[in-house]
Amino acid sequence: MDTPNPEPKDPAMEQARAAIDKQDWTGAHEYIGEAYLMSGNVPKAKEHLAQLDKLCTFGCAEYTKLKKEVAVYEQQHAKK
Repeated sequence: MDTPNPEPKDPAMEQARAAIDKQDWTGAHEYIGEAYLMSGNVPKAKEHLAQLDKLCTFGCAEYTKLKKEVAVYEQQHAKK
């Protein structure tokens, strides 16, 4: 079983987290979710997807995009 990489740490991630802390900004949730997918941390990506689901009552582009990216990632990494 593959172990997810540790949480990504870089200046862009820190800026995105700060935006979330201040505003619950949907773009930041999408960005961080994508970064977690890049590092193989699907559970953390899904946490940000869940936050987008709460913020985007009637749906939003950020939620739709991250949801699709999570699905594609899971399909590509599914055990055969």
